[in-house]
Amino acid sequence: MTGARADGATGTAVRLVRSPALCDAPYAYASTVDPDARLIFLAGACPLDGSGSVTPSGDYAGQAEQCIDNLTEARDVPSTLLGVTVLGYEHQLVEIEAVAAVVDRLDLQPL
Repeated sequence: MTGARADGATGTAVRLVRSPALCDAPYAYASTVDPDARLIFLAGACPLDGSGSVTPSGDYAGQAEQCIDNLTEARDVPSTLLGVTVLGYEHQLVEIEAVAAVVDRLDLQPL
């Protein structure tokens, strides 16, 4: 995670955890969320358009973008998909799983 301070704060609901007993690696070994945050576990997002077709065929970057769009749309309806050993659709090149820490604030307006 970028933008983390020495105390582990990131400017988000996620706090990085480092231990002086472990190697001083350029990454955190763990993270936690603030008590007022909720975790959203998003299932493996497939690069499917509204009609259920893999799109765009043969384009890694385009499929990754479609996955991100689908995750953004689905973030309030989390689900779980475990044990993916193969991708589920012909021409599918990308699948993305995500975990988000969200703090709901009434004073914030959506973009």
